Amino acid sequence: MSERKKYDDPGKLLSERKEIVTDTIRQKKKPKRIPLFSNAWTWKICDAGMKMSQAMTDYDKLYEAVCEHHEKYEFDLYIDMGARNPIRYIKQFGEGLYVIDDKKNHMNFIDTTVMEEDEYPELIRDGLQKYYFEKAIVRKYGLKETEDAIQRFGNAAREYDKLAEFNKRVGEQYVKGFGVPKFSASKPMFPIEVLFCALRGIKGLSLDFRRNKKYLPDALRVIDEYYKPLFDKALVNFKDSDEVYFPFRATSMAHNMMNPKQFEEFAWPYIKSYVDSVAEHDMVAFMFVEGSIRHLIDFFQEIPKGHIALLIENDDPAELKKLLPNVTIVGGFPSNLLATGTKGECIEEAKRLIDVMAYDGNYIFGCNKMLSYPNDAKGENVLAVNDYVREFGVF
Repeated sequence: MSERKKYDDPGKLLSERKEIVTDTIRQKKKPKRIPLFSNAWTWKICDAGMKMSQAMTDYDKLYEAVCEHHEKYEFDLYIDMGARNPIRYIKQFGEGLYVIDDKKNHMNFIDTTVMEEDEYPELIRDGLQKYYFEKAIVRKYGLKETEDAIQRFGNAAREYDKLAEFNKRVGEQYVKGFGVPKFSASKPMFPIEVLFCALRGIKGLSLDFRRNKKYLPDALRVIDEYYKPLFDKALVNFKDSDEVYFPFRATSMAHNMMNPKQFEEFAWPYIKSYVDSVAEHDMVAFMFVEGSIRHLIDFFQEIPKGHIALLIENDDPAELKKLLPNVTIVGGFPSNLLATGTKGECIEEAKRLIDVMAYDGNYIFGCNKMLSYPNDAKGENVLAVNDYVREFGVF
């Protein structure tokens, strides 16, 4: 085990980071400096010189990779602290849906449909939890015999405890050792994302917009009846916590499958409900929108000002800043430049982005794409950009 980097006053660092992130999102006063946001996922494993399969199946190695990422780059907030792909837990049910290729240094997720299109009435009748555990998960992992299913669930429960211990260990190191706030301990999903990610998959949900549209309103309602209370409870816990402070919500890619009319009918009412809950609790939260939301801009203009940080991907950050003054834009730095550019080119782009985005203090610096694989970024470029923003992103 490597000896961890020591900081003189982690508590002071924690308070400072909370303050600059919160001030940036609330938009009531300029922060002391521009916050640095890490959009690194499995790239941190590669950057630590480890194989993905090695780190993702060994919590000690994964802990080393996660900690080294902060010690090297010292971001203020992290989108992932290592637990996004819980392979050890999932493998207790079977081989799972992750495919890791260490030779090519990449990982794929197989798009699957665990809910058949004629089973919408069952989901609506039984509710999400009963349907998922009695039917969907059985199909997903090929559980047939009752005894076998009980054994696998038992193994999964024990492995989940180990995952929880890993999360606790990382969280304590980041909060108490590094002075970095946790992002979130709970990530309840928007109902449309549950259909997209967990039940019907890309192909299935795309077909449902045409074939099974009549079932979607009730299906989304019963999913929301499960997830929304969890989110509301989490907000109360976040409100009283010194460590967990920034609720996180990922919209995934489902919004890119829908035209504005479909988005208005099936997605936005629930997204708005979650956003309104954040505002009612007078909190700040993050929303990750993959792809582009340019065709949906009218909806995002309804978000209450001073509560949401919007992590964007394919949209022009300067354009969105003008169109959405009610939110704080996160990201925008081109990750391809981190991968192929020189240090000088990266610093020049960082300077340009600060000039067009951070003049009013309403911007969180980060890259526009998820860093997942070795060639997604050069470590020396990430370090050069972070050093520049820390030095010149001061108000």
